[in-house]
Amino acid sequence: MRLIISRLMICALVAALTGVLPTTAPAQESLRIAAVVNDDVISAYDLAMRMRLTMITTRLPNTPEVRNRIGPPILRNLIDEKLMLQQAKEAGITIGQRAIDKAIAGLEQRNGMPPGGLDTFLQNAQIDKQTIVNQVKSSLAWARVVRRKFRQRIKVSDDEITETIARMEANKGKPEYRVSEIFLPVESTRREQEVRALAERLLSDIHNGGDFAALAQSFSKNASAQSGGDLGWVRQGDLDAEFEQVVSRLREGQVAGPLRSLTGFHLLQLVRKRADPGLGGGEEKVGLRQLYIGLPSDAGEQAVAQAMARAGELAAKATSCTLMDQLAPETGNDISGDMGTVELSGLPAPIRNVVQDLPIGQASKPLRSGGGVLVLMVCERSGKPDLGQVKKRIAGTLMEERMSTAARHYLRDLRRSAFVDVRI
Repeated sequence: MRLIISRLMICALVAALTGVLPTTAPAQESLRIAAVVNDDVISAYDLAMRMRLTMITTRLPNTPEVRNRIGPPILRNLIDEKLMLQQAKEAGITIGQRAIDKAIAGLEQRNGMPPGGLDTFLQNAQIDKQTIVNQVKSSLAWARVVRRKFRQRIKVSDDEITETIARMEANKGKPEYRVSEIFLPVESTRREQEVRALAERLLSDIHNGGDFAALAQSFSKNASAQSGGDLGWVRQGDLDAEFEQVVSRLREGQVAGPLRSLTGFHLLQLVRKRADPGLGGGEEKVGLRQLYIGLPSDAGEQAVAQAMARAGELAAKATSCTLMDQLAPETGNDISGDMGTVELSGLPAPIRNVVQDLPIGQASKPLRSGGGVLVLMVCERSGKPDLGQVKKRIAGTLMEERMSTAARHYLRDLRRSAFVDVRI
């Protein structure tokens, strides 16, 4: 793939996009070409909108220095998405509007938004909705391409599942870590320093207040990116020995890296630490209540602090599920109240991390989530899985890991054979 972005081109990119965020009319900017990918075009407007979305969701400031940093990797992401859609088209795969709407509804739910809340968020942020639609469409299309190409080739044996179960039981009582990851592959020695520099910049952004999960969604190249980099609970032996030693020394919330593996660079965040429960640590269902205080997309630090303080006051009053229900109207938000019974594994990682060990009837601390602030309470727990469910989950996890690796290699090969002309 011919994709060489020099320092001069980066400066030109920043200069070209400075006025586009967000004042330049789409009709004018859409005529400017950022890159050509085989027979498809990425406009400067497409790039500007994705950069703006990334800065807002990751809480990075909209400054020339930040645009300078994130512009090239975001352009590469857009190029990858074009390659994904081209491969889907070649395979005869189409993504209908119903699938896109369902995916967007799921996105709203995971971010604590009411139905239609994403449209409001994008409008307030001055972001073209097509930016999200294009991203969702390429993700859905690529998942189908990969599934069709590799599903029958990749197998998980009963012996592998048995070995995993044995290791789970052997590790019972030992330290276990909830880890999130940003993974940046090194696909050639020529890009080694470039990828390391990106990893170091992302680490700097996190230390300066950038949101780890949002950065993972925007930049990480593992399947875990879709869930904000969440790798789940990692047992002894699941990570490389060097990585495990690093994670074991972290405090909750700390981030380590960049760490070099055979395939690329990793940033690792320790979310939580606990004693490994073995097979007893299976997924479960929880009955949830929530108090939700919404915030505008452009809320400043003072508005966020006020919302967090208000949520803290409500949490102090909420000493039971009944009181949670009674306090819901005080938030002035329709999505406060009973969330029903949900599978713990289906919750977004930040929410799952809060509620999985939360005692029944105890309000959580205020949690910044999506477009507002949440207070959560578990009102019931049920549904510990049997051994058959455990085996099924293990098989699914192993399959997902191998599919992710195969997909990454497949996309690398597509890049190498593609014609890519960067023009901005």
